[in-house]
Amino acid sequence: RKRATAVATSCRLQATNAPSAPAENQQSASGSGSVAAGIGPDQAKSIALTHAGVSEDQVSGLQVQQDQDDGRLEYEVEFRSGGMEYEYTIDGGTGQILEYDREQDD
Repeated sequence: RKRATAVATSCRLQATNAPSAPAENQQSASGSGSVAAGIGPDQAKSIALTHAGVSEDQVSGLQVQQDQDDGRLEYEVEFRSGGMEYEYTIDGGTGQILEYDREQDD
């Protein structure tokens, strides 16, 4: 967890100037058009599964939720596989893993 937290701190500092959200969230940082495309929920899911070393057909309870943190788009990805429970927070603009946790599934 300490490593994940360090990565989260580093990523959060780098991502502070990223555009806040796509048009579908009805938020705009400026009056001009959106510049960054970012990633979508399918790509966030793929990033988490790849990091965990599993494929979609090897997991259960897969959930992807879109969230905002300090005006930045994030995806929360959760799933279970191989007796483990995984939780990821992925930057919606860059695709970087901000946080992740893996615990024994009770």
